[in-house]
Amino acid sequence: MPKTPRRKKLSQKAGNLEGRRLNESFHSENLESSSSEDETVIINPDDDTDRIDFKSPTILNDLTDLYTFCQSQLNTRFLTTLLSTSLRYLGHSWRETDAFLKEIDGMTCRTAHKWANILVNGDFDECTKDERGGKRGDSFWDCYPDLELEAKQFTLEECSKKEASFMA
Repeated sequence: MPKTPRRKKLSQKAGNLEGRRLNESFHSENLESSSSEDETVIINPDDDTDRIDFKSPTILNDLTDLYTFCQSQLNTRFLTTLLSTSLRYLGHSWRETDAFLKEIDGMTCRTAHKWANILVNGDFDECTKDERGGKRGDSFWDCYPDLELEAKQFTLEECSKKEASFMA
């Protein structure tokens, strides 16, 4: 018999948990008084879910992979600022935060702090705008679009010939 997929197991557990919640709420309405001391959490010893060791060094490789994926989808500045601000909020020191960001190939803590300062004390729009690159001026083809079309047409015609001679 094939192994049950992990997502299916989780959805079944969620359904069972929802059913238990409904039953518990029905029974708690029937009781005159209940306290949080009376409630117990039922743990299934036959549970097949894997435990995660967050202190394991292999988890850092997984975090680096996830960070790299998110980095390809988003701006690195946003991710690093979010992570460093969250770690600082949770009470981690500047050095711990900087070491963690270096391990996952993020920006330095100093740069993240600069952007967090802009976010908190400045304007959200100022933090999110990206003014790198872009056009500095009009190119030749912007000034003469008809010449661009003629040049492309000429190139296509001449390249499609057996012997290309670029004599005008």
